[in-house]
Amino acid sequence: MFVSFASPQSVQVEVWIKHLETASYRCFFSDKSIGFSKDWAEEIWSAMRVCCCFMPVVTPAWTHSRWCAYEFGAALVLNKPIVPIIVGKVRAPQPLTAKQGFTIGRASDLIALNERNPKLWQRITRELRKLCYRDRDVHKPPSA
Repeated sequence: MFVSFASPQSVQVEVWIKHLETASYRCFFSDKSIGFSKDWAEEIWSAMRVCCCFMPVVTPAWTHSRWCAYEFGAALVLNKPIVPIIVGKVRAPQPLTAKQGFTIGRASDLIALNERNPKLWQRITRELRKLCYRDRDVHKPPSA
């Protein structure tokens, strides 16, 4: 999945991605997925084309980021399922507000969501499994 975030949330999002990867999801995380000397736009576009869903971590910084806007636009153009994580009382842009996602109080809540709110974590992983494995048996992760 493609996780879109603004740089102030990089540390929290990196931990969130580690939780997702522990649950057998492969994630595109620009801080780690884009190698030195690689073209950002090319790498983002390539990852967006193959991802199973787009997960923006929507914060005030995300709503003002040009790169996040490009990523969101690409997800819309490519008709990717969008699962927003709304952080706090941020005003999410249209048409993101029409998408069902989940809300957390602070970006730091991503760090231990699986421990602090196991019911929400289970719901998230169940829904992501449906999206990411919708063309396969939903109970079996892909072999590669």
